[in-house]
Amino acid sequence: MLYKKYFAPMIITIIIGCIFISGCLDIMNGGDQTNAFITYENAKYGVVIKYPDTWAKLENPTKDVFIVFMPDEDDVLRGVFNVSILTDDSLDMELFKKTHIDSLYDMFTDLNMSYENSTTLAGKEAYTVLFTFRDGGHTFKRLETWTLENGKAYLLVYQADITYYDEYISIVEKMVDYFEITQ
Repeated sequence: MLYKKYFAPMIITIIIGCIFISGCLDIMNGGDQTNAFITYENAKYGVVIKYPDTWAKLENPTKDVFIVFMPDEDDVLRGVFNVSILTDDSLDMELFKKTHIDSLYDMFTDLNMSYENSTTLAGKEAYTVLFTFRDGGHTFKRLETWTLENGKAYLLVYQADITYYDEYISIVEKMVDYFEITQ
């Protein structure tokens, strides 16, 4: 009969321990509560990328954008991550950077560039820009990272309404880190 006396406190202790461990694991994972990352591979374009298994995937929505990933396929304001490949044999990083950034200023209303810097993508020299712009009454935040390889510009873009941007940026950073060029 003694075990009945300790049964309820023991169950409560186990439940509290599980909650504590779950919270610690969440902190260790940077607050990332996604399930697993799964691999998307496209042999035609020679790329591999991992993305959360809970995100929607849309292939070939436009001529240049060959893959789009979204945390909520019914709400583009929450975020859109896409990969584009632009082809031009005469590309070099400085020329592409200047031309591309100039085109961004032409394309977006009230563009406010907050960050630009050299980086790496898929183990290659790359460039990153971060900016906000207005469209349809919303302010968006957009991160672009690109690299050049074999006459192609590989452009990774994440954009979301500014109120949702931070919610998914840690996941997007992992996706960028997982990106590979296989050709």
